[in-house]
Amino acid sequence: MLPDLRVCFVGDSFVAGVGDPEHLGWAGRVAARTHRSGPPLTAYNLGIRRNTSDDVLGRWRAECLPRFPHGCTSAIALSFGVNDTMVEGGRRRVPADRSAANLVTLLDEIPSATGPVLVIGPVPVADE
Repeated sequence: MLPDLRVCFVGDSFVAGVGDPEHLGWAGRVAARTHRSGPPLTAYNLGIRRNTSDDVLGRWRAECLPRFPHGCTSAIALSFGVNDTMVEGGRRRVPADRSAANLVTLLDEIPSATGPVLVIGPVPVADE
């Protein structure tokens, strides 16, 4: 029997593949390569454009846990941060200390609820 490997990719537009002409983004490419070279993988792309660490912290549980039934091997890949650093109205969308605290909270909560967690990014951008 093949393993039931499920991974939720949770984060921002980079996870969603916004701007990718193939509409895969890095998460889609990782899923495709993993599936070709290893065990079958069920990948859930849960990237949302303009999401911050506040947003990810607020939604990961409701979006990921229903996708991980008993008996599956599960993991979560997180990628966020660029939107936290965006300046709007003269202020960062999420202050650096809160962004770091959100990551710490996620790293505390996720492994006990689902299994391993992988953190990617934030990815480099050309914007100031």
